[in-house]
Amino acid sequence: MDVILNTADRFLWDCSRISHAVKQQLDERLGSSWHVITGEAFGYEVTFEGRSLISVLYGSLAIVAWYKTRTDSVRRPGAEKFIKKEKGDQKGKTI
Repeated sequence: MDVILNTADRFLWDCSRISHAVKQQLDERLGSSWHVITGEAFGYEVTFEGRSLISVLYGSLAIVAWYKTRTDSVRRPGAEKFIKKEKGDQKGKTI
């Protein structure tokens, strides 16, 4: 939490620099592959495991950081279409 707040103070609302600096510091200190979004007006949807998401509201500036674990899946266009083969069905069907 200190990393995020100190960085926000240092870069004075420069969202791009805050995101980059927070990511670098979290990667160095905690390992893994951190992702950081900073801004005043955005929405997000992230699938995460416990203790892998940080969300901070600093005045009207929101900073969200999370890391991707091995079990996380990447959502890609068309990912909701999976092929399910039922017993005796050679074609499969889209669900």
